[in-house]
Amino acid sequence: MSSTPYRVNAPPQPRLPRSFYTKSFGIGLALGCVMEATMSLTGFYDSLRIAEGKKRYKEMVKEGEEAAARG
Repeated sequence: MSSTPYRVNAPPQPRLPRSFYTKSFGIGLALGCVMEATMSLTGFYDSLRIAEGKKRYKEMVKEGEEAAARG
């Protein structure tokens, strides 16, 4: 008797039809495109770009002040 809880000679799982995978891929692609278009049209990327720019500017100012302090 085996000490493992798994069945060694388990029957193979049935495969799903190819159409299931095709439909799943199509739905995921369509939803992704709609989400990207929505984010682009609402100005999300513009606000994100501005916030990143401000963050990088603050980092550059801080590095410049540290460099000036070091001499």
